[in-house]
Amino acid sequence: MQIVIDQADELGWAPANVHYEQFNSGVVGLHNTGFTVNLTLSGRSLEVRANQTLLDALLEQGVDAYYDCRSGVCGSCMVPMTAGQSDHRDTFLSEAEKQENSLICTCVSRAMPGVTLELDI
Repeated sequence: MQIVIDQADELGWAPANVHYEQFNSGVVGLHNTGFTVNLTLSGRSLEVRANQTLLDALLEQGVDAYYDCRSGVCGSCMVPMTAGQSDHRDTFLSEAEKQENSLICTCVSRAMPGVTLELDI
């Protein structure tokens, strides 16, 4: 699938005109690192392990986090991000929204290595 997407990009197709479905996010991989998340509204801080999603860390700590697909395609788990740099692994946010870096899909996206995220929850 990625080859087709890359080819469309090379041919100059607008990303909005390339439609596809994704069934597996591949979020937990060999190159993941743990990271810290500060929850600004509740004043809490939590650690996300390398083998854990941000969503699972939130749920493990009793945070009432919404979700649906768990693969980064629906946007149900999206929350505002006030600081940090996300490794956006979802296909829901547009490239412009990913560059803006003010939202994160907690089911698949992570912090860039060595970065602490601040979420507005």
